[in-house]
Amino acid sequence: MALQSLGDRDIAIVKNTGEKEVRVHLQKALSELEISQLQIQQLMLELERAKNTIDVMGNDLFGKVRSQWLKIKKMFARTA
Repeated sequence: MALQSLGDRDIAIVKNTGEKEVRVHLQKALSELEISQLQIQQLMLELERAKNTIDVMGNDLFGKVRSQWLKIKKMFARTA
């Protein structure tokens, strides 16, 4: 495949056979990339919020008691 620049907005991709030329609109691809990057940033923020929520839940008194209870429960489950 050969790539040929057609200016700022388009790139032509020509197959070796020379039969067909396919133009990819670079501006559209860049726009889709920007949208994807924004979605990734939003997901990263959501993940960070979820991690913070989990940290808070694990550090409060109920979370500590629950954690200890699960350890005790696990020990008794092994002996049964």
